[in-house]
Amino acid sequence: MRVYKITNTALSATMKPSRFPALALGLGAALLAASAVQAAVTPEGDVSPGTGDAYWSTGGSGSQAVSIGQSLPGSLTMNGGSTLASGQVMIGTNGAAGGEVELSDAGTVWTISGDIYVGLLGGALVEVMNGASVSAGYTAMGYYSGSTGKIVVKGAGSQWSASSVVIGSTGNAVINVTDSGKVATSGDFYVQGGSGVGILNLGVSSNSALVEAGGTFTNNGTVNVFALGNLAGGNYNPVTAGALAGSGTVNSWGGTVAEGTGVFTVSSYTEYTDAIVGQDLSGARVNAGDGALVVAFADNAGTGNLELTEVESPLPSGYSYYEVVQIDMSGLINSEIILSYELGAGVDEDNIYAWKLVGENWQEINLDDTLATYEQEYFNMMVDGGGVYALGVAVPEPSTYAALFGAGVLAFVGLRRRRRA
Repeated sequence: MRVYKITNTALSATMKPSRFPALALGLGAALLAASAVQAAVTPEGDVSPGTGDAYWSTGGSGSQAVSIGQSLPGSLTMNGGSTLASGQVMIGTNGAAGGEVELSDAGTVWTISGDIYVGLLGGALVEVMNGASVSAGYTAMGYYSGSTGKIVVKGAGSQWSASSVVIGSTGNAVINVTDSGKVATSGDFYVQGGSGVGILNLGVSSNSALVEAGGTFTNNGTVNVFALGNLAGGNYNPVTAGALAGSGTVNSWGGTVAEGTGVFTVSSYTEYTDAIVGQDLSGARVNAGDGALVVAFADNAGTGNLELTEVESPLPSGYSYYEVVQIDMSGLINSEIILSYELGAGVDEDNIYAWKLVGENWQEINLDDTLATYEQEYFNMMVDGGGVYALGVAVPEPSTYAALFGAGVLAFVGLRRRRRA
């Protein structure tokens, strides 16, 4: 196991190239292939129609109104190429409850003939992954004050199609689009369409548009654009639209976004060979260990120093990959960075874990708070400021969580299965 120590001050050590095995997960791949997912539409909790209604098992109806998460929490899971037709859809209809929807697998399609409200009065989460798709009319997120809505569209072939989209009407809402997923509208697309808070996060790992607006793309909120993994330097168009408008904020990591055109110019690698001292790291990407670790800086990072140090340590039992990064950020204006780890192909994202050393204890990081994504053989997460961070991949899954540093110099606490969001 190699440990990277990243310090934003001028130290003198030199990093040796690190090259972890690319996780030849033959067994994991075989297990995945053997466990074919059966097509299923599964409602649970407080939903309308009720969970026992024939609507859910007969393909639905384009005239049927659907509510998920009414007075109590409710959820809907679709996978394995299942299909469902609905009329108007409301998710998280009550402030005291929340609704969750997960669609996965190619051929899984939810066709909504009416409008969809993701966070009407309460909280709502919709995930569209691995080739699944949703088509709807008007998509309103965070509709009333106090509501929250989140949509995740991830993976090649995964798509959310709508007549128009509003992220944050009078509530708070966010859309994450990564790994060649796509949100497409025939009409306008609004980031923060009212008095609420709207955020659009775009993870760029290939030359594919992540948002396609047939009308005007208006940003009055915040758009964050990230260069992920080993993306080649050059120009990318994560958003295409009939026109661009708005006075919102655009932030980027690993490159810069041109005002007026939205072109994302991804920085070429700075190859790490020795300490980087007094360099402007704004929008920079530092390549360590021949691509084993890529560090992407914010477009307003400023001038600072960077040094990487390699340390050997045993691989914990139950893990096929383990790496530690110590980060000290003291000289930069913006210390938020994207860490991209090369894991290889075939990794189950649910088996990726991260921890931060707090005092002498390891505490698990909620990866949902780090814009974490595994794509194009890299795992990417955002961290802010100093600290010691550990990343591990459990295959197929640890039966027990032992101390990460077997010798016991550091205590280990707080490991629990992370929830996807």
